[in-house]
Amino acid sequence: LAINPDSVDSLNNLAWTLATFPETWIRNGDQALALAKRANQLSGDNSPAILRTLAAACAENGRFTEARIIAERGLQLANTQKNSTLANIFEGDIALYRTNAPVRTATQPR
Repeated sequence: LAINPDSVDSLNNLAWTLATFPETWIRNGDQALALAKRANQLSGDNSPAILRTLAAACAENGRFTEARIIAERGLQLANTQKNSTLANIFEGDIALYRTNAPVRTATQPR
């Protein structure tokens, strides 16, 4: 990000880590949300993977209704793009948000 602050992949990957990493000392919901919003803006608000990160960042900040709504939009886009793997992941995320639980994983977004 220091070299290219508008790198969508870098913004998205860092936001994902800050929103979902299992260790609390790594997570930073406010920063994750800011980075995810920027990545989403730069991507034209139509990337399911970035919407997943944005939803996860909302959930990390306790904004579960917003997270669910964003994830449902990402699910629709994934289905439109015939990406069944990502659609299944979104369904799991949405189930978490309905129980007011955030995503926790050490892996990168898909």
